[in-house]
Order: sequence, then C-alpha cells, then structure tokens
Amino acid sequence: MSNEYEKNYDKDRVLESGIKSCSDCSDCGDCDGCDGECGEIYDNLNKESKIRCVVMVCGVKGGIGKSSVSGILANRLRTLGYSVGILDANLSASAIGAMYGATRKPIVGDAGIIPVFTENGIEIISLPCFINNEAIPMSLGSKDAKEFALQFYSDVVWGMLDVLLIDCPSDTADVMQELINIGELDGVILVTDAGELSGIMAQKTANFAWINKLNVVGLVENYADLYEDKAVIDSLCQNFGINSRDSLDTDMSIRRLSDNGLFHEYDKDVLGNIVDKLIYISEHHNDRVYEVVEE
Repeated sequence: MSNEYEKNYDKDRVLESGIKSCSDCSDCGDCDGCDGECGEIYDNLNKESKIRCVVMVCGVKGGIGKSSVSGILANRLRTLGYSVGILDANLSASAIGAMYGATRKPIVGDAGIIPVFTENGIEIISLPCFINNEAIPMSLGSKDAKEFALQFYSDVVWGMLDVLLIDCPSDTADVMQELINIGELDGVILVTDAGELSGIMAQKTANFAWINKLNVVGLVENYADLYEDKAVIDSLCQNFGINSRDSLDTDMSIRRLSDNGLFHEYDKDVLGNIVDKLIYISEHHNDRVYEVVEE
C-alpha cells in the first residue's frame, strides 16, 4: 500500500475525536466494553460485533449518489475478499434494501438484530426491510431518526466486519452528529459533483467533519462527464487535504441494476483510490482504536 495513505490518515486527529480504550477508565472493568483486561475497546457495538473501519458516506445535496457510492464501495470490497456492511441511515428515503433486492426481514432475537445478507455477502440494515410495504412513507422527527440510526449501529449483530459504511441522509446534520458523538467513526467520504451548488453543500459537510475532528477519507466526484470545469473539486481537495479522490461518469447500468434489485451484480473496477484508503484504515485499526497507554 502506498505511503500516501499513511500520510493522509491523521491518527492523532481520530484519537482526539473521543475514541476510548480501557486506559480511559478510572477503574478498569467498570465500562461496558471492558472485561477487566486493559486493551479491550470501549465501544457502543453489540457484544457480538467487531468492526475495523466505520465511515460515513455523506453529501448534503439530495440525489447526489450517496447510496450508489456506498453500494459500489461495498461491492468492490467484497470482490477483494473483505467483509463489509452498509447501515442505511437515510431513514425517510432508504434505498439500500431495494437496490439489492432484499426480501428477507432482519431477525430480532436475544443477541440483537441480525442484518440481511445480499447475494454477494454484504450485510445490510435498512428501515424498509422491517415493513411489508416499502411505499409506506416514513415520517420521522429528528429525535426518532437519531434513535433509529443509533439502534442500527449498536443493536445489530454485525459480527466481524472489515468495513462498515453508513449511508447518511441528505439532511445529515442531526443523524451525523449523533453518530459522531459515539466517538468510533474513522471519517467521512464526500459525494458531490463539480457544480457550484453541490460544491457549497460538500464544503459544509467537510467543515462539519473538520469541526468534529473527523478525517475526510476521500471524495467522489459523481457525474464527472457532465462538468468540464473541475475548480470546485480541486478547491475542496486542496482546502481539506483530500488526496484520495475518485470520479464516476454517468452510468445507466447503476440505475438499471438498482431499479431491478440487482445491484450485487455491479462489478466495475472503480473508486480504487478510496477503496485502497478504506483497506488501509481497516488493516491499521490497531494503531487507531486499541492504542493503550502502558502504566
């Protein structure tokens, strides 16, 4: 793996965001994530879950392609042999389940919520998976949306995952802030196009991440073939130190596969820079999460 990923991954910045280890406890053994042995991670995950990399896919502008990008990244990671899950936090306009043709409902048991598996082995959790009619509108207030998103993160039995992608809603602030407050996120992936309005929206998201001491893991320029002027994208990458940058041209196969619940068949080798970055973070999770101060 290239050294550029290591250089751009600011471990200290992530540690400052609130990730805790057993060494943060005044009395070892008192926290939920501690079994009394220093070195255990203090986290909010289901006890049957262990996730190496948790990243939010964000873009404040609606219709910019967050769900498609989440699916493409997940498919590519699965093709490369990594275990991956998608948490659909876009509760009022959930698309992930329909994209993958998910028909089985999640199982709720004593251990927690068992997610749905796609045809290519991706674990997904999405609100419409729990109801019989996806056309039923989901009218959720801010408090309900935040509680659902947190429950999907903490109560789902994810098992051992290399990467968990959180597909964020367009009105991302409340849900995004609630998930950030957990203190276990590795960063955000920005999805935008090269238009001026989209650039302004993406800058808001990047600033929001920066204020909360989160890394911008990468940027996806969607609909790249529609814009010749890349000044908006260049400015975002320069201002926020983003060196993992990828682009997607308009691709009707994405719509066709999504509309027919066959997104697991999307196998194009795209978004390679960001895929490599996610793999790097996953493989170096011990440097980030389990750092314990020896006494």
